Amino acid sequence: MSVSPDPADYSAPRDPATYAPVRLLGPGFWAMIALCVLCVLAGAAIVRFGPQLFPVKPQAAGLGAVPSLPPAATLPLSTPPSGPLAPPAEAAPSQDLVRLTE
Repeated sequence: MSVSPDPADYSAPRDPATYAPVRLLGPGFWAMIALCVLCVLAGAAIVRFGPQLFPVKPQAAGLGAVPSLPPAATLPLSTPPSGPLAPPAEAAPSQDLVRLTE
């Protein structure tokens, strides 16, 4: 049995567009770049305008509200302690621990 070659395999394509190089920066690429830029701008807008658009609701009085602190710029700077630090005091063992070790 012999295989006869297909003459279509040996002929050059007649469409000149098949010889053109593949476009790497096509519309899909630019659509993804536009989406990325849009996401970055949306994030910047949320950071800039989010506190005005979505204010923090005050907590109920019974839920243990956190006291407000002054801004960090107004807090006094503390100086580090001079000299060696004292070791922490050892706590007395509880009665359960004493009973278990005996």
